[in-house]
Amino acid sequence: SHIISRQHATIITKNDDSLYITDKSSNGTFICKKKDGEYIRLPKDHEVELKHGTYIKFATEVFLYKEV
Repeated sequence: SHIISRQHATIITKNDDSLYITDKSSNGTFICKKKDGEYIRLPKDHEVELKHGTYIKFATEVFLYKEV
């Protein structure tokens, strides 16, 4: 999408192999625990742990985080 910047968000692993996402955009990054649920905007530059089944929304694009 041309709406999503190359540095929209950062996803990192920490010591225990957990993944964390940090919003870096001016338009926001949103997460939701179920597909038809309410999306919550992440606070800018604040890390949030990703859990299996979390939906991540960048602009109009939605991604599902799955642990394998």
